[in-house]
Amino acid sequence: MKPTNKIKPKFHKGDWIVFNGLTLYVKEVVKGFYITIDKDGIPNSYDWGIDNMARLWTIQDARDVKHLTK
Repeated sequence: MKPTNKIKPKFHKGDWIVFNGLTLYVKEVVKGFYITIDKDGIPNSYDWGIDNMARLWTIQDARDVKHLTK
């Protein structure tokens, strides 16, 4: 029997996530990395190690930002 050590990403292409104070769009998921674009259009990549620190964006995030701008 062959052990399966396949690690799967927490996030998927098309997800919006929040990581380290940034709102990121997951443009692509490739072996071990998320290819992202932030809300200002700046591209970056993060390894799947962020899975424990990042979370999916929620509508509450938008409400929180709107609240801060008043």
